Amino acid sequence: MVPLIAGLILLVALLVWELWICEGAHFGQRFVVAMYNLAADHYDSIKHFDADWERRFLGEALAGAMGSMPGVRLLDVGAGTGRAARAWLLITNRVSRDARWIFGRTVPRKEFAPFLESAGLNDIEVLPWQVDYDLAWARKP
Repeated sequence: MVPLIAGLILLVALLVWELWICEGAHFGQRFVVAMYNLAADHYDSIKHFDADWERRFLGEALAGAMGSMPGVRLLDVGAGTGRAARAWLLITNRVSRDARWIFGRTVPRKEFAPFLESAGLNDIEVLPWQVDYDLAWARKP
């Protein structure tokens, strides 16, 4: 009976870790999209989504930075509920205390820019963003 209880506790702990800390990342893209679709409104309220703030600090900044680039295309990377899709682009890396527990899905802060460079990006600028993340601006040649 004790091994069964211990197994159930371990299973619950693993599910809490995967869903709460990792936001379902190890279950694949379909699971993450479905999870965020179910919880998008609640997620926005947790993150205190403010359309005016998003427009001003993401949308206008992107429009200004990319306005002089002819034929520019934008890729929305790691945007979760599509927050950045409202403002065009977001490349993020989780750096909070719990990031170390998101195995294979985060990069240590010091390695983020070199990681993006190894992916073929250049003109990389990494900035702190929303306490738990770093935001990267980069260009693809």
